[in-house]
Amino acid sequence: MISSSLNPLEDGYHLGINLGHDRAAAIASGGRLLVAVEEERLDRQKHSPGIERIGEKIQLELPWNSIRYCLDAIGIDQQDLTSVTANSPGQDFGPQLVPADL
Repeated sequence: MISSSLNPLEDGYHLGINLGHDRAAAIASGGRLLVAVEEERLDRQKHSPGIERIGEKIQLELPWNSIRYCLDAIGIDQQDLTSVTANSPGQDFGPQLVPADL
């Protein structure tokens, strides 16, 4: 069991973003999931991929509707987030996304 003093989820709000084939966002705090939603529920596009191939490169689009929904659902702003992490199969894009888009 992890001591509560060592648990990084004890304080703050943590945004998780899924950039896989079912884009989604979720916010946790104190070790509890507060809100989560898939982008397809908001943009009405089945599997809402958010991936566009441009020549040899792939461009990812954040699930903005899901992010805004989660923030609004618990009444916080982007500035209230303690951490942001984003995934795509095999790679964590969080560090590159935070300064540019959040």
